[in-house]
Amino acid sequence: MKRWNVEVDGVSVSFLQSYLRCRMETHLSYIDRLTPIETATALQFGRVAHTVLEECHPAPAKHTYEAIREVTNRFETEPSTPEQQLLLGTVDTLLFQYMRYWKGDQTGRCTDNHMTVAPFSAQGVELEFDVMSPTIDDPGEYLAPMRLKGKIDACFRDSKGRLWLKENKFSGQIVEATVQDRLTYGDFQSYFYAYAWELQTGEEVYGTLYDITRKPALRQKKTEGTDMFLKRITDDLQKPERQDFYFNRWEAPIKQANLKKWLSQVLYPILTEVRMWSHGMIPTYVNPMAHVPTYGRSKFFDGIYRNDWTGYKVREPYKGKTS
Repeated sequence: MKRWNVEVDGVSVSFLQSYLRCRMETHLSYIDRLTPIETATALQFGRVAHTVLEECHPAPAKHTYEAIREVTNRFETEPSTPEQQLLLGTVDTLLFQYMRYWKGDQTGRCTDNHMTVAPFSAQGVELEFDVMSPTIDDPGEYLAPMRLKGKIDACFRDSKGRLWLKENKFSGQIVEATVQDRLTYGDFQSYFYAYAWELQTGEEVYGTLYDITRKPALRQKKTEGTDMFLKRITDDLQKPERQDFYFNRWEAPIKQANLKKWLSQVLYPILTEVRMWSHGMIPTYVNPMAHVPTYGRSKFFDGIYRNDWTGYKVREPYKGKTS
């Protein structure tokens, strides 16, 4: 199978984030193309939820439980299991309430009082970019062109006509102070996407709007069936005092001066190092700090530390424009 080549395949934000965590992890995931083996029922919550948002959120007529369920039904496999039913049912319930909570979208009205911007005119969803970074040949600094690839969840204009990117995240753990610090002092993904989208469209990106939705953390009781547990989740989501807990939104405005500084001090040096690494000029090493983070082990923990590769397979190449 074809191996990754920086000159041909380029880099994505997930590639660069992986590289900054651990070069060995990046080698295993992108060059050797290994991925943990998933069982039929081990569906990824985010994958299902993103599909629902892509198909339903831009069209108010699809902000119904029935329309959402029609999308999630496509992820159901036979034979269905209680685990799978619980995952899909949770997505149905959570995103139905999401649509109701953010009903001001496409009107430019801010549902959340602390927000200053809201989607007014949708410009598209699941937007792919594939661009070449320009050659940098300034005194003391040189960067050969590199291919930048990726996919943005959505793009919209606010009520003033300014272009914004929109990213959807789902998490069981949200530390608001940490999120705010990341977005205030320069979020890697936000700047990378803004830079790439400006290269592709020639239009300035004013910022990124992050939707961060908490996944229900209620635990199923031993005597509680799937339907009963889903009803308890639904009841919790419908409580007015709980909705601000589940549905969060942060603005990350981007000033062009800050973007230029980020390119010079962050992205360009990393791209230069990645090119050197891909040609064997700097070593591949294991970063132990990256494999047992706060919320669980790295996906390559068993392979790297136990030399147990039975839970992995070679990933099939992505068939779209990007990988």
